[in-house]
Amino acid sequence: MSLVSIIVPCFNQAKYLDDALNSVLNQSHRKWECIVVNDGSTDNTSDVVNKWTVADSRFVLFEQSNAGLSAARNAGLKLAKGKYIQFLDSDDCLFRDKLSSQVRSIGNATKYGVAITNYIRGMDGNINERDVKASYLPPVSSGGKLSIYELIADWETRISIPAHCFLFTRDFFDDGIEFNIALKNHEDWDCWVQIFSRVKKIVYDPSVQVVYRNVGSSMSKPIDDMKLGFLGAIDKNLQNSKFSSVIHALLRAKRGEILYLYEYRKIRLMLLQQQRRKLSALQNS
Repeated sequence: MSLVSIIVPCFNQAKYLDDALNSVLNQSHRKWECIVVNDGSTDNTSDVVNKWTVADSRFVLFEQSNAGLSAARNAGLKLAKGKYIQFLDSDDCLFRDKLSSQVRSIGNATKYGVAITNYIRGMDGNINERDVKASYLPPVSSGGKLSIYELIADWETRISIPAHCFLFTRDFFDDGIEFNIALKNHEDWDCWVQIFSRVKKIVYDPSVQVVYRNVGSSMSKPIDDMKLGFLGAIDKNLQNSKFSSVIHALLRAKRGEILYLYEYRKIRLMLLQQQRRKLSALQNS
């Protein structure tokens, strides 16, 4: 049985951390290590994790000054010893067979293997596996062949895949791929583009194996910040001379699409605000 390294970055999410770590403990795949990176939290994150490290030595706590999500994941990667890498944010959860099914599905892929599963969105406490069918959200096409072309062309339109849906063989990260700390958002998409430019085996499992939990404190950013983050990630990849002319063309097309969509959203918002002001003026007249 191969070791899976589970990397859990945490910043002020102690209230949800027990659920995340309990979902790790309950994995049917028993050979794992769970590295919790406390990214300078000001809540009781350390106390919560220490309880788990005492109960089970497979849980490990690493403390660092606040440096952001990308830096926390990179710190976990440096500590990881497993053949496989699993990312898990501190407010999300894995279903019991997530690791075992994906390790089995990657099978004999000795290098550059990726497995992807589906997910459900859950509100606070909504992590019941019995609700899976009602909440089913397919992240990739029915053919299950997600390519770097789809990843670039369809991200945030047809597809958007949380980090814990994936299982990676560790060689991507041994080759120097990491999360870019200069990107304030879309750092995951940037990392996936690097990975999918090298991938040799992709296994898609249409079953739902993880919960992406929507909570009030989850990271959210204004539209302009998200636009700038996505454009920054695209510009970074446009500088990659190893990408083919086709990929560069896709990146440029995606850049134009983002500029158009976000300007369209701003115009719609402006018109809506004008309508509200007119309505308010009529009501007050």
